[in-house]
Amino acid sequence: MVSSSYTRVGGLYDTGFRHDPGNPLESLADYCLGCYTNLNLSSRVDLLEQHIREYKADGLLINSIKSCNSFSAGQLLMLRELEKRTGVPGGFIESDLVDPRYFGKANIENRIQSYLQMLDARKNRRQA
Repeated sequence: MVSSSYTRVGGLYDTGFRHDPGNPLESLADYCLGCYTNLNLSSRVDLLEQHIREYKADGLLINSIKSCNSFSAGQLLMLRELEKRTGVPGGFIESDLVDPRYFGKANIENRIQSYLQMLDARKNRRQA
């Protein structure tokens, strides 16, 4: 893994953002406007595309969290758009952080392994 949007849910610190004690309300507003869950879908796609290109990612793996609609809304649409824009293949996993009925360790491991095998096969075809 070279990047994650999940770290942007609670902050913009990777961009160098720091709260300004001299302008507390303004800096709080800037912070809130940039948090991932406060971005519209096109801004999220742009951000993820930037990360894919910047880190030369081989793929995009999305873990859709059932209990977090603000984070997971529109993820399949975003995945398809990013595949189209970047040419990297996407993988999609559904799970949950709080409801064990939606988390199956073996199922998730199998899906990740299948995805990684697909990436390896794709890489081997390009090298051949």
